[in-house]
Amino acid sequence: MAAILSRLIVTALGYYRMDFPKNVVLVPVPLYPSRERVRGFNQSDLIAVGFGQRLNLPVDTSAIQKIRKTKPQMELRREERIRNLEGAFALKNPDFIRGKTVILVDDVCTTGTTLEEIATLLRHSGARRVWAIAAAR
Repeated sequence: MAAILSRLIVTALGYYRMDFPKNVVLVPVPLYPSRERVRGFNQSDLIAVGFGQRLNLPVDTSAIQKIRKTKPQMELRREERIRNLEGAFALKNPDFIRGKTVILVDDVCTTGTTLEEIATLLRHSGARRVWAIAAAR
């Protein structure tokens, strides 16, 4: 499904004639390590890699780490989602994203809380701009 979703994203961006700035990197939303081990993959990684290959954009699947296990966001109300994610993510190499436009890639965006939390981390670490793309809303 990741190949299909990444192709649909690229098609949609083409429809809207999206131009990407120079010095851009795609960064998928990470899963907590034990969750990824159980699942066997990170769906956002797979979508980001497919997206990056189609548009010849660099992808960094290890830029952000989820360092704290959290409750699944879909089980929580908006206020709880914000508290649930505080301090849950860390940047592995801040120097790599400094001055770049980072495009966060996620599979599903419900309230945007996860993307907002990571975008704040990236901006505070020196990202020039942060965009977000999700396969579904």
